[in-house]
Amino acid sequence: MDRKIRVLHVVSCLGTGGVEKFLLNIYRSMDKNSIQFDFLTHRDGTLVEKEFISLGSQVYQLSFRRKHPFKSAIQAYKIFKNTEYDIIHFHGNIESVLQMFMAFLAGKKIRICHTHTFFISPSFKKKIINWISQRLLSLVGTHYFSCSRSAGEWGIGKRFKETGKCKVIYSGINIDEFKFNEEMRKRTREKLGVKQNFVLGHIGRFMDEKNHEFVIKVFADIAGKYDNSILLLIGEGETKKNVENEIPIHLKEKVFFLGERTDINELLMAMDVFIFPSKNEGLGMVLIEAQATGLSCYVSENVPTDVKISNLVTFLPINKGHELWSEAIKIQSTIRRWDYNSYIKNSGFDITKGSGYLQEIYNKILHGEDLSKC
Repeated sequence: MDRKIRVLHVVSCLGTGGVEKFLLNIYRSMDKNSIQFDFLTHRDGTLVEKEFISLGSQVYQLSFRRKHPFKSAIQAYKIFKNTEYDIIHFHGNIESVLQMFMAFLAGKKIRICHTHTFFISPSFKKKIINWISQRLLSLVGTHYFSCSRSAGEWGIGKRFKETGKCKVIYSGINIDEFKFNEEMRKRTREKLGVKQNFVLGHIGRFMDEKNHEFVIKVFADIAGKYDNSILLLIGEGETKKNVENEIPIHLKEKVFFLGERTDINELLMAMDVFIFPSKNEGLGMVLIEAQATGLSCYVSENVPTDVKISNLVTFLPINKGHELWSEAIKIQSTIRRWDYNSYIKNSGFDITKGSGYLQEIYNKILHGEDLSKC
């Protein structure tokens, strides 16, 4: 197809979460003359939204769909009906169903459901909701993507395995940007004022699933034994105030809340250990970035094993207490940093390959081809 492919991505927001990073990394590397990404969002934008706009994307703002699902759906229908997009690419599970139905009513023939969520031990309530979600998505979606095989099997079910309209789409990173640089590490640590400290770090939106309270408990244990310890928390979100209140008074000066950042590569290089005790994850793209910088990662067993592309990842249970984590981190905190670029290239997370792969899949969908052959 010679003409430009126009794709409308329907997302919750354009913050600094994993979905937004995935889309931004992909779009940065694409030929803008052959493909156009626009966005339909439900929250106020951030620096990521500004960058998309600078790349030529149009951003439509809707009412927050969790609070106003029907109002948001009607707004979405009007946009779908009055615009010419080849593909509507929805990111989410059950929260996408109503708007995906609106896209169907508006006559949009290609409606991709892209799931980014995985639960290893879901509650009974989550199982019921997911069961309903799977069946509704099978009715209103035409194609199905996931960020990992585990996320696909959870969010889409048997259909993910059995049809030629499903695909795992790994995100990717600019491997040169995350290649470990000792001078950058020293410069960033000096800028943060942690030149001589042991630095533990976490990157992620402040929300229940990210389990920040567990991070604080692990850090408190480590700081009790290693007085020069510092914790870096990067991100924003609805639970941030609660997390701030969880920090003991004697540790408040040792915990740095750095907010949303665009210098993630530099911050990862400044850290000594990365901790990621999520209750659930679709993938956890930041772990690929962390490994690219040669950083040791301690990761919840609830995170898909797809992220383990090197010997830097240690999986630990979160249901056996934070002491297990703090002991493991103490023992292995002196691992030397190496260049892990080759691991990224061999794992399929190189952005130069990923962006071309997604565009190839879009083209195959537009031509009605079976995705199992690519």
